[in-house]
Amino acid sequence: FAKKLESWLEDGASLKPVEVIEDYRNTIINEIDLQREASKASQLRRNFSQSPHLYVPEVYWDYCNKNVMVMERIYGIPVSNIKAL
Repeated sequence: FAKKLESWLEDGASLKPVEVIEDYRNTIINEIDLQREASKASQLRRNFSQSPHLYVPEVYWDYCNKNVMVMERIYGIPVSNIKAL
């Protein structure tokens, strides 16, 4: 459909619909890979390990795979509680 769109629209080629669709496809594939997300969360935890302002839960790698990500449960202030924040 994206290839057809390029030829149907006057500005079709400049909109690059094939490239846009491919970019979305890659983004979605990466987002649903929970092992990759767990890796990013672990890196974020390391990056902010000394921060008094941000706590990132630990990833429990023994229970993670491409379809499952298990992290430490933490309790905090809900974003909706503006007064407490």
